[in-house]
Amino acid sequence: MTAGSSRVWAALLTVYLVWGSTYLGIRIGLRTVPPFLLGASRFIIAGAIVLAIGVVIARRAGQRVGWRSAWRAAVLPGFLFFGMGNGSVAWAETRLDTGVTSLVVCALPLWLALFDRLLYGRRLSRVAATGIVLGFAGAAVLAGPGGGQVDVVGVLGLSVGSICWALGSLRLREAPVQTNALVGSGTQMVLGASFLAAFGLANGEPWSVGAPSWQSVGGIAYLIVVVTLVGFLLYVWLLRSAPTPLVSAYAFANPVVALLLGWGIEHEQLGLQTLGAATLIVGAVALVIVDQARRAPAATLER
Repeated sequence: MTAGSSRVWAALLTVYLVWGSTYLGIRIGLRTVPPFLLGASRFIIAGAIVLAIGVVIARRAGQRVGWRSAWRAAVLPGFLFFGMGNGSVAWAETRLDTGVTSLVVCALPLWLALFDRLLYGRRLSRVAATGIVLGFAGAAVLAGPGGGQVDVVGVLGLSVGSICWALGSLRLREAPVQTNALVGSGTQMVLGASFLAAFGLANGEPWSVGAPSWQSVGGIAYLIVVVTLVGFLLYVWLLRSAPTPLVSAYAFANPVVALLLGWGIEHEQLGLQTLGAATLIVGAVALVIVDQARRAPAATLER
């Protein structure tokens, strides 16, 4: 293995593990901080840092940052990705185990493929169509009767957030490519934090929260530094250095990591119903991603 490919595999493994631990970090942060204020504090700090890094890089490259267009372009992604998408994850974890939450979020590629077909008319292969059917069958198993531990309202709310993320992703695909991805992402996070703060205000969170515990502070710090900054910057680098389908495999690596961490650290139960649903959903996502990889132009690892 070359030094270049070694770096790629190390970065991939880090992203898989770090983003899989997101759900545990949120659960720890939620011990004394309500969900929307947790998300707002996480993304206002992370967004400001990412934005600052992007501005420094732009200035060193002699690029001009168009602030008006950057903020205008960030409104819809900020709302769909961070307000609805990430906000629904933190909210759902007040009702669901971390492993179950990760399984519902794991189905995002299925929503992407489905809405790509419905809204943009892109033909689904038989493999992708089979994956979508299996994935939603897994979701039905997860939320169906018999398990006794899955909150259906939590699953539905989280699914709405995943749909918003999928719609935002498809809309962003059609938008003009920004010259500085970090400035774009930073403005999206900052605006997303403002939406989350508004949700928290509407939910009465500022008047119900006391002094946060050190555990919650540590959980939020982990989400900011490790999950959002380290994970995101590695992900951006990987998009230029590794085959996209290999990078996208985090979608079915995440729930495996989350389920194991929830079981090992939070002592969450892994019943047969949850494991059966996990098999269906993760397998379905793998089918869709592998099918996309087969149909996409081949890419090679950085040497």
